[in-house]
Amino acid sequence: MNYTKIIRLNTLPFAENVRVYSTDRLVVTAMAGPMDLLTPVMRVQQAEGAVSLTSAVDSWSFGQGNYLVISHIQPAMWPPKRSEPMLAIAEVVGAVALENPGLLGETVFEGVVVVNHQVIHQPNGPVRLATPTQLNPEAFSATLRRALDDVGRLGLEDLERFRLASRWYVRGLEALNPVDKFLHWYIALEVYPAMGGDVVKSIQDLLREKVYPGVDKGKLKERLQLGTICNLRGDIVHKGLAIVDLPSSPRFDQAMQRLEALVPVCIRLITGLPPGTDLDRWVLGGEQG
Repeated sequence: MNYTKIIRLNTLPFAENVRVYSTDRLVVTAMAGPMDLLTPVMRVQQAEGAVSLTSAVDSWSFGQGNYLVISHIQPAMWPPKRSEPMLAIAEVVGAVALENPGLLGETVFEGVVVVNHQVIHQPNGPVRLATPTQLNPEAFSATLRRALDDVGRLGLEDLERFRLASRWYVRGLEALNPVDKFLHWYIALEVYPAMGGDVVKSIQDLLREKVYPGVDKGKLKERLQLGTICNLRGDIVHKGLAIVDLPSSPRFDQAMQRLEALVPVCIRLITGLPPGTDLDRWVLGGEQG
């Protein structure tokens, strides 16, 4: 398996491609574009109530420029932990950045690439399947206008918090790595309602005031696993938890479910929108899983 990261370099054009470092697992090459690569992808097929997954190959093209190509190579029939290639490459990138300030530009690609016609799919996170919905353009337009009108009435401070919290929420939606999702969504809660204060207390106070006035703060903390969420964030940041490998941890999965529901509820409350029922199954229904 070849897991590769490609970073644009801030340098003058190369005369030729140069391998700058290699071991039995890592190959680091300074390369000049244009260049192409193939990457495996999963396609979700849904029709008449049936769902299937198929493999496909996407083509990536990189134009004129200079690139650092870092590849982590392992035998195709030996599936590694998902964290291994990402952390090994992060080590290389960190060393390059520390020794060569200003050399690295933006990352233009990271993932598994096709080598010698071997198609290996190893996603950075679980594959999610969702039931497709029928799009009603008129209803969609009306909902969007109503939401943006509510946002437009916010004061400057609330507007800035809405924008920033929304940015981190969307980054969590886009991330495949579950730990990246977790951190992005946690940061959204630090933006609001914590606003630099205690995350657990801020959530308890907000939900009790705006959504669940009859529920004790201690029950909110217990049923939404707020303490677990904060402790997991500490484990990720301070203990070096990089990714959750299969089999997944029930503790992490349950906390993630609550965190994913907490963030949109809190962001809606910035704008005065109805909070929704995302949290009801735990707070009111007493669901444990």
